[in-house]
Parts: sequence; structure tokens; C-alpha cells
Amino acid sequence: MWFVRMFFLLVVFVVVLGFALLNNDKHVDIAFFFPQESNTYEVHLIFALFGAFVVGMLVWFFLSIGHDVRVRRDASRLKKENKKLLEELNALRNLPLDEVSVKPERD
Repeated sequence: MWFVRMFFLLVVFVVVLGFALLNNDKHVDIAFFFPQESNTYEVHLIFALFGAFVVGMLVWFFLSIGHDVRVRRDASRLKKENKKLLEELNALRNLPLDEVSVKPERD
């Protein structure tokens, strides 16, 4: 399975590298917050795409931290509940039979 994953990563890397080499001479204007002439910067296309990728990865990372914390909290709560239920089950299993009243069925 690792071979398929590595092959897929190699194909993605070659495609991205080819895209970068084909668009090496392209420039884009980037304006931060307010699109005025003083806030506009001219950068290579590949740097702009890489920057967008990095920002997207950071957003994904911080959102996944919140999800991970929520999942761990739920797992901890469920483990405590499971432990409590197992203790209750063991207590019910260990009840003496004298305390259980069983009425015989009559037809």
C-alpha cells in the first residue's frame, strides 16, 4: 500500500513541478486588504499559489485542532460512562439470589 501512496505523491509532485516550470515567467498582482496602488505587490505566480496553499493548510490545521479536541473530550466522556456502566453491571451480577424474588407462573 505504501508503494501506491508514494507513486501518487510522486505524480502530484511532478504535475506541480511541471505547472511551476511552465508558468515560471508569469507574474500576478497581489493586493492585501484594500486594493490600492500602494498595497499591490507583483510576485511570481508560483509563489502566490504556494502562499495560498500554506494559508489553506494553516486554516485546515487550526480547524482540525478544534475537531480533535472535541473528539477526545467525547471519547473521554464515553470511557467514563462505560466504566460506570460496567461497575453497575458487575454489582448486579454479584447480587445474592436470596434477594431476588421469583414468583412461579400459574396457568
